[in-house]
Amino acid sequence: AAALARLRTQEVRREHAESQLDLLGRVTGDERAERSVTSWIAGRIDHLRVQETGSQVRAGQVIAALVSPEINAAHKDLLVAKEQVQRLAPGASLLSAAQASLQAARKRLRLLGVPERELKAMETASQASESVKIRSPFAGTVLNRNIDAGAYVTKGQELFRLAKLDPVWALL
Repeated sequence: AAALARLRTQEVRREHAESQLDLLGRVTGDERAERSVTSWIAGRIDHLRVQETGSQVRAGQVIAALVSPEINAAHKDLLVAKEQVQRLAPGASLLSAAQASLQAARKRLRLLGVPERELKAMETASQASESVKIRSPFAGTVLNRNIDAGAYVTKGQELFRLAKLDPVWALL
């Protein structure tokens, strides 16, 4: 089809033009460099830190805060399990069960997308948190923002569409 349409590709170079050629086209990013930031859990967007299309986002940057009953319940389980481990004397018969409960609570939070450093902070908290920070797993420019503050999101829902815009393509 490309041969029949006589399509040619060529790298763009800056040269002196001998004649003018008007073409229709558009500038776009490489679709292979596009990524989606999705929610690992259901909840309500409490605070949105990235509010504009075109914003630059760094990998690991907090882009929103999500209030989630599931995070709150998992955090409570973690705090209760940690308290049980601390109360039991070394060598107590129930200590291994309490330690297994603590490991299970940690694993549950990891599966909900809580990074290790936030998990450690949650363990030292005096009370359970109702929200979790959503971080971008990669850097890029925001192409689409699919949420607003106060919106309810579901597990797996696309929150942002990001792309690296270096280089861009001119489709003519």
